[in-house]
Amino acid sequence: MKTMRLRLSWKLSDVLGLALLGMLIQSIDSTPSDKVEKPLLNKLHLLKVHRQLLDNLNQYADKLEEKVDTMRRLVLQLESPLLLAKDPETEFLFNPLHSYSLIRQMHFDWPQVEKLMEQRAGLEQIDFLKQMRDKLPQLEDVKEAVAAIYRVQQIYQLKPTDIANGLLDGAYVNSQLSISDCFEMGANLFEASQFTDAADWLHLARDLWDQSPIAPFELLTVPRTDISSLLAKSMMAAGDEELSRAALLEEPSLRDQVEQFLLDYRNYNVTNIEDHPYLDIMDKEFIEFCGSSYMPQPTRLVCSYKTKPSKFLYLAPFKMELLSEDPYMVVFHDVIYESEIEHLNRISKPFLQRATVVVEDNSEDTLIKFRTANGAFLYRDKISPKDVQLVERIFQRMRDMSDLQINDDAFEYLKYDFGGHYDIHADYFNYTDDQFTDDRFATFVIYLNDVARGGATVFPDVEIAVHPERGKVIHWYNMNPKSFDYELHSYHGACPVLIGQKIALQFFTTMKTMRLRLSWKLSDVLGLALLGMLIQSIDSTPSDKVEKPLLNKLHLLKVHRQLLDNLNQYADKLEEKVDTMRRLVLQLESPLLLAKDPETEFLFNPLHSYSLIRQMHFDWPQVEKLMEQRAGLEQIDFLKQMRDKLPQLEGVKEAVAAIHRVQQIYKLKPADIAHGLLDGAYVNSQLSISDCFEMGANLFEASQFTDAANWLHLAIYLWDQSPIAPFELLTVPRTQISSLLARSIMAAGNNKLARAEEGFHRNYTITKIEDHPYLDIMENDFIKFCGSSYMPQPTRLVCSYKTKPSKFLYLAPFKMELLSEDPYIVVFHDVIYDSEIKHLRNTAEPLLHRSYVKKSNNESVVSKVRTAKGAFMHADRLSPESAQVVQRLKQRMGDLSDLNIKREGYNEMQYLNYDFGDHYLLHMDYFNISMNDRIATFLIYLNDVTRGGGTIFPQVKQAVHPEKGKLILWYNMNSNLDYELASLHGACPVLIGRKIAIVYWIREHDQMFVKPCLNPPQNRLTEATERDGV
Repeated sequence: MKTMRLRLSWKLSDVLGLALLGMLIQSIDSTPSDKVEKPLLNKLHLLKVHRQLLDNLNQYADKLEEKVDTMRRLVLQLESPLLLAKDPETEFLFNPLHSYSLIRQMHFDWPQVEKLMEQRAGLEQIDFLKQMRDKLPQLEDVKEAVAAIYRVQQIYQLKPTDIANGLLDGAYVNSQLSISDCFEMGANLFEASQFTDAADWLHLARDLWDQSPIAPFELLTVPRTDISSLLAKSMMAAGDEELSRAALLEEPSLRDQVEQFLLDYRNYNVTNIEDHPYLDIMDKEFIEFCGSSYMPQPTRLVCSYKTKPSKFLYLAPFKMELLSEDPYMVVFHDVIYESEIEHLNRISKPFLQRATVVVEDNSEDTLIKFRTANGAFLYRDKISPKDVQLVERIFQRMRDMSDLQINDDAFEYLKYDFGGHYDIHADYFNYTDDQFTDDRFATFVIYLNDVARGGATVFPDVEIAVHPERGKVIHWYNMNPKSFDYELHSYHGACPVLIGQKIALQFFTTMKTMRLRLSWKLSDVLGLALLGMLIQSIDSTPSDKVEKPLLNKLHLLKVHRQLLDNLNQYADKLEEKVDTMRRLVLQLESPLLLAKDPETEFLFNPLHSYSLIRQMHFDWPQVEKLMEQRAGLEQIDFLKQMRDKLPQLEGVKEAVAAIHRVQQIYKLKPADIAHGLLDGAYVNSQLSISDCFEMGANLFEASQFTDAANWLHLAIYLWDQSPIAPFELLTVPRTQISSLLARSIMAAGNNKLARAEEGFHRNYTITKIEDHPYLDIMENDFIKFCGSSYMPQPTRLVCSYKTKPSKFLYLAPFKMELLSEDPYIVVFHDVIYDSEIKHLRNTAEPLLHRSYVKKSNNESVVSKVRTAKGAFMHADRLSPESAQVVQRLKQRMGDLSDLNIKREGYNEMQYLNYDFGDHYLLHMDYFNISMNDRIATFLIYLNDVTRGGGTIFPQVKQAVHPEKGKLILWYNMNSNLDYELASLHGACPVLIGRKIAIVYWIREHDQMFVKPCLNPPQNRLTEATERDGV
């Protein structure tokens, strides 16, 4: 069997493994992988958004003045149940309706209050509320509380009206359910398809709403229209369309849509209550024997004193009550001392968790709705020696009472709160293979407290119900002691607790402990063998249980009070906030007010752009936190809608990298950059204190500690020079700048200058700059040839007109400038018309995305070595006019180069856009493939660039400045078709303005008929580089 079982398990695992692999491959192959393109920052649009947010903030400040009164009303509404309770601790701890109201209110209402409060006024109170968030009940807790009420409603046959008024089975509990409480009951029952019961609760909720003079004015009370709508839906689902229509017609705001609502309700998909995770329909026998009207029959009961077998029982006999001989069932009274109960309560409380059951089909402990107690197993290795002595005494007492051998490993401490129950079940597992499990021969239950109402243990087959009383033990056999067959009449259940709570101990004697060998029929063994193997395989892998935390109701009440105090303090703080909003508007608006032409300056000025990006990423989310509350709801919703339009953190980091790049290339000082002086040219912009700090923080994270310190020194200098910095809400604190400056100086190796200061407000992840995703150290050649001081040598330059091979060139020759003969690099001037540039820009600009580079494995990736944006001019993306422009350009390139230019195919033109700081480090254009590599490159500039952005060739000491209409042509292979190492080139960072260009590569295969005997050498270079573009 073991061999066959192993073989079968391997076959099954193979099938499942291949099936999963097949599905994975199918899912990969069936869906083409479109690259997720990073959205671009439209700076003019950002400016527009910034202005809209400022207008929105002004409107929010207007709305804020209306909020103080709302906060006071919220405090009164949330505090009133506490003020009405005579003894809140007792009532909220033991009163099930108060408990349910508290749980529901704390789950649904306090998160709404948090939304009302979520802003910078009263920061300590908001932080406190966030810290308390994990202590609020979860949705599952609300649903379990609903299930408990519905359970006692069924078992004790209670009416919703009585429950809502605090009348539970004839006993008043001094509590009432609110409108929202009743609505939540109806909503949960509707979800479980208990439509008639749901309608009863919703009718009650609407009646309470109509009787309340303040319901229309309470902020947290469910609207009457919501109640009527769900009531109508419940009636329709229950089969009464006329009553459903009547419920809708009672609501003036719903009358015009009645027929549409009814049509929607007819199409509602019903969910079986069996599939509901919490609600259930009670068994009829369970209802009969748990009901308060049931009285157990006293016939054949025998009461006596237990004096055997232990000699100790002669001195202290137990009062024994024989409930049944077949099956054997007995009750002992007064078997545990008060001090022992207190001791057990104390040691069990820390271990309490939701009790589980062993499910037949998987033999694992499982949380399930037919058992709703909390429990704790008291294992010897988890308790103190003194606690172990207590456990041993209790076990010895049970041995004396039962004449059974009992192992004292552990017992289970159980706690049943309001509605806590256990459906009718048997304690035995019905497992027969002795090697993997041991079954339960007998059960002991010791009650540790008196229960006011409910909580009985019932045995329907023998018509016995045992009410829990402190010190009582009920003991029964799960197996017939003569035949050792399962005792079917031992089926039992724990009735829901109605008033109070039930605490008990439970443990079992097992077959192994009794050392009995059972004679199983062969048919039984064979019939259960497969189940045994399955359980053995499951048991072989221990499962870590996820323990659900318990609700400490007294603690919830304490938390509720703390939240109310916090809300009162928040209301006090709120009055201070209007002035803060006005100051925020002034601070955020001042850069716009100082700009002469905001559209132009924020669109083309790199420092204004960087400031705008940084401010919109870091500052507006803080403003959102200031505003996140119910006052000015339209403005908050507007801000949320605009959230996706704000720059992400990556946008800020890329802007920092661009400034650091031009700082290196053009050898700029942080102070000059901050004052708007870029390589001798003023750009009419200044960086703020926070801008400079963010530069330093990013450089610190990239381990550029000296550069970071320079920026942070500048930030402190600007802070000290500013008369308003100490009062600006969004300006980084001076202590934070000093602290990071000290860390930077220390990391740079100057311990004498560094001073450790407190006040960090940010966690820094230090990364080597080689591994940093954005920042980089520029190569010396790149810095040298891109620098503004470098002047390319004019020696051996040949200027002429290109008139061959095309006859057209005789009529319109191009001005040609030969930069290098080896490698061949030539510049042509005025090769494209303004109208053609306009067509290309209109087509390509909407398609722009971050450009990629090709890695050695031919994978396209975003890389910090190339920071341009690009768009390939695919034929299917071009308008007819743009397609004609592309064809004309290709013809023009062929005329200029004597090379064959394919009109169609995969080799498409690429439109490139370089903004401030964008660059491409030194690289080659060839791929290092054996055939059809890039033999030559065309680069056409589509605009003039004020400063920076040149294309450099360090090996030939040439730098080409971008000018509109200029075309550069160079060969990536020499005359032997080997790779031309001297074609190494790069794109310098743009300093002022932006650079627009078209790049096009010529392939070897395209020249088949121009150079028929193309045959690349076998020893072509094999070194791979990152490449793809100019």
